Amino acid sequence: MRQLPAYLQKKSTAIEAGALSNATDPYRPLVAGWLIEMALCLGWYRKRRPHCLPEIFSDDEFVAATEIAVPGERDEDGDVATAVVRRTSDADFARCLKRRLVAVRKLPVGADLPLFRNVELLAQILGLGETEKAVLTFIGALNAIQSFRGAVSSRCAAMSNPTLFSLMASVLGRTEGEIQAAVREDAPLVASGVIKLEADRRDLEDKISLMPGLDLVLLLPQLSEADLFQRFLKRAGTTLLDVAAFPHLARDVEAIVAYLRGVLGASAPGCNVLFYGPPGTG
Repeated sequence: MRQLPAYLQKKSTAIEAGALSNATDPYRPLVAGWLIEMALCLGWYRKRRPHCLPEIFSDDEFVAATEIAVPGERDEDGDVATAVVRRTSDADFARCLKRRLVAVRKLPVGADLPLFRNVELLAQILGLGETEKAVLTFIGALNAIQSFRGAVSSRCAAMSNPTLFSLMASVLGRTEGEIQAAVREDAPLVASGVIKLEADRRDLEDKISLMPGLDLVLLLPQLSEADLFQRFLKRAGTTLLDVAAFPHLARDVEAIVAYLRGVLGASAPGCNVLFYGPPGTG
């Protein structure tokens, strides 16, 4: 039974599944499913010429990742016969992809894989919701798993924001509105710098990217919160300022100091001071 994290699960019709040959790569079923979803969404199954296969069926990286195969007679070189290609419609190729997608979705993917655990860790630090976790997993895989990035980079043309939102909504089983909300400038993923969305038209692998260096750690099996902070945050230097550097706050400082002295003199168990104002006030 497929054990993906809940935020990545999608319903599918049951059909006997074919195994992916390289069982040593635990992410392959997930990547294969995403690639096939993208092929269906972006029309990669369409023929450019009547006698030629759609390019994905001869793209080594796409075929290796999905193990998709076109049924039909082969010539002496093992290629699909031209006559078969001519009478096979785009709709037939789409159905071929859909059959493979249903099969791939039934293959097991462990919910405790490092990528999923590390996304959950980042989600706790940043306060991410389910859609944001799904987006981060997709972008993380696209940047960290070379077989996925290679298959995408050889196929994708420059896309706009609406096309990107539509694609990710289809692949991740979300609405376009949910995807847009997850990658807004003031949303945690973007505001924190974990991901960056380019405004202009770019290829998918360049359109939305990870914080530099994050792709190198997302697949690490023993990543901790301390590891993340050490890698992406720098310890602030010792301050050279004292109270005298803020003469315009003299009255406020005097009131706070008097309050704190009173608390200390009474040996009170605790006290509270509220700092309120624009970013940087605290």
